[in-house]
Amino acid sequence: MIALFNRAAPIFQKMRHGLWLMSRLAGFFVPYTGSIKADIVELGLGYAAVRLPDRRRVRNQLRAIHGLALGNLGELTAALALMSRPPRKDGSSSPVWRRST
Repeated sequence: MIALFNRAAPIFQKMRHGLWLMSRLAGFFVPYTGSIKADIVELGLGYAAVRLPDRRRVRNQLRAIHGLALGNLGELTAALALMSRPPRKDGSSSPVWRRST
């Protein structure tokens, strides 16, 4: 899945509405995260910027942004940034932490 994402991301970024389409596809494949309808603004090597549009569905009864909507936004942004990292020299695409020897 990560290899497919890394191959598709540059193609989507070159398209006119590619990041919007990528946002909708991410929401389709991860329905719970897709419920906030976040927009991918920028995607680089190990970097992601995601925008949460201000709409009624992401607010609670106090008219504040719902905590789980912010949690979903953070999870989506972190996942995109980690998946867009280049593979390590040993061929693995493990997260940031390292194994101590």
